[in-house]
Order: sequence, then C-alpha cells, then structure tokens
Amino acid sequence: MMKVLIVDDEPLAVAHLEHLLASMKGITVVATAKNGLAALHAFDAKKPDLVLVDIDMPGMDGLSLARELGTRGAPQVIFVTAFDQFAPQAFDVEATDYVLKPIDPDRLSEALERVRQRLLVAPILSAVRNAARELDPAPVPGDEASTPGRFYWARSGNRSQRIAMTDVMRIEACKDYVFIHTRHEKLMVRATMASLEKEFAGTPIRRVHRSHMVNLQEISEVVSDGHSCTVNLADGAEIPVGRHYRAQLGAMREPG
Repeated sequence: MMKVLIVDDEPLAVAHLEHLLASMKGITVVATAKNGLAALHAFDAKKPDLVLVDIDMPGMDGLSLARELGTRGAPQVIFVTAFDQFAPQAFDVEATDYVLKPIDPDRLSEALERVRQRLLVAPILSAVRNAARELDPAPVPGDEASTPGRFYWARSGNRSQRIAMTDVMRIEACKDYVFIHTRHEKLMVRATMASLEKEFAGTPIRRVHRSHMVNLQEISEVVSDGHSCTVNLADGAEIPVGRHYRAQLGAMREPG
C-alpha cells in the first residue's frame, strides 16, 4: 500500500485529490497539510512514500518543501499545480512528476505508476550504492600493489594477466569459461562463477545472476516491473538480476 501525503493550501483541491485517490487501488492518504511547515510535521509523523504538493503556497512554497523533504529521507514527490512555468525547477529538485490542474485522472494515474516503479527498485538501488561504498575503501597512496584483493590474476591461454579490480566492469559465464569485461578489453578465462565469487569476496564485484557478476559501482540504473529486474551499467550493458540475488541485495540496509 502506497502511503500519500497531500499538501495544498486550497481545501477544495485537497478534497478533489482525496476523491481521485480513493478510486485507485493500492493508495492510502495518511495525512493532508495546508502549508509547508505542517507538511514537514506530517511527514515526520507518517513517513509517506509519496508527497503530492502544490507549488504556489504561502510561506514555504512547494519547491522549498521538496528540497527540505529531500534531507529527510527523499520521498517521492509529485507536484500538482496550475502553473507550468515551474516545471524545470521541479525536476531540478528531482521530482518524480509534474501534474497540471485541472487534474486529468489518467495523467495522475500515470504519475502514480511512475512512483510505483521507483519504489520497486529503491531498496535494490540503495543496497547497490551502500555495498559499493562500503566495499571500496580508498587505497593508501603508494600501497596499491600490497593491498589484498586489489588485483586479480586472470589466466587466459598461456599467459596470466593482472587486472585491477577497479577495471572490472562485469563478468559473464559461458560453460566452463567466463568472459571478464574490463574497461579496456574482454578476456576469456577458464574459471567458474563460484570460484570467482570467492576470489572477489570483499570487493564491489558481486554476483547478481547465476551467469553474471557486476561491479556495483558501474550500475547506472535499476529497472524493475515487479516481476523481472535488470541493472544497466555505465558501458551500456543490460544485466538481468536473478530473484535469489535480488533478495540478497534487497536485504542489505543503510549502515547504522
């Protein structure tokens, strides 16, 4: 159930939004507020997933409210306003969507679906970011070569090649071999994914599928429709995330 906070200084506008949302499945309005300060109190008390907010309000306007909310847990924000000239500023504060009054129910439903998609991937994306941050401590200058696990020796044919962990983008399995994709080349190595999981333990290179490992720091986007999940990497690769591995990522939490 998506929890929603409505913020608007016009009671009729609030009532209209409540009426529209009441007819939509999976939505519950947990609070309403008529100004920015009241909205902050309501947010702290109710912890909504989504804030529907007008822009033109006395005192703290909607844009200022969105900026402040971003420091308190970054909820999803949809601006619902009669003024289209604020759209560029709205997306500068990373609003999920911008719906104009008078509200078209279909347009509102579309915006809510966008929020649902973002909420689906939020735990995985947060876990990826946390893991990458925690597992990649900065090297001590001049001591990179002696840092355990910072390099991997890849045996390809009759040669062994040292690969910096930070250069590994992704790894894909191919029967008894794997392809290691680095920033500079693609190497075929005789190894198993299980052995590489052990080799790369404690690094940002994680298994996300029975046939794929990725460098968490190279993930630019997580896409999910509730059934399947994909991570898109900085080099353009689209890698599926297995359900088992998705659960592992989702189980990670923000560091205390």
